[in-house]
Amino acid sequence: MYSSESEQLSTRHSIVFNTLVAFVVIIGFSLMSLLGSLYLADALEGDAEAINHAGSLRMQTYRLAFVAEQGSPQALAEHIAALENTLESSSLRSALHRHRNSDLPALHATVLQHWQQRMRPLLDGPNARLAEYRQEAHTFVSELDVFVHTLQERRKASWALSAPCRPAPCSSSWRSPSCWSTACTTTWRRRCAA
Repeated sequence: MYSSESEQLSTRHSIVFNTLVAFVVIIGFSLMSLLGSLYLADALEGDAEAINHAGSLRMQTYRLAFVAEQGSPQALAEHIAALENTLESSSLRSALHRHRNSDLPALHATVLQHWQQRMRPLLDGPNARLAEYRQEAHTFVSELDVFVHTLQERRKASWALSAPCRPAPCSSSWRSPSCWSTACTTTWRRRCAA
């Protein structure tokens, strides 16, 4: 009788131990999923902020021409500083770091170089060369458009990698094998909505 009690305790201990291991594994996967979601949400939010900042550079470029026409050197200096702060903003730097393996850093460097070497000198000094600035602004804004578009495409690509699996549309009955989704790369299969 003693050996059967020992076997029951061993089996009982084994069940408790197995249950505990299962809970630890489930909690571990839950925490990993939570941390991954937080990282992804932060990255996507940062990209959205960077897209907004990069898009605002276009408006700031044209606003500088208007402010320069008004003739207030102090207002012009403030708007130039605002544009330069946006060009070097932490959200843009963060997005450039996240997408460092793409062509975004090179595009940003081109935009920055264009501003520093061609645009900014046209506004410096008491006699701003507004006609030249306006002509150059179109080229600068075109470069900004390419930068913003590329940033948006990178964001879409990172979002597509994290999007949940969706069932593929099907025309046949959900019971047929051809109706099972092949769009999802995981082992989970979902039925198509008829």
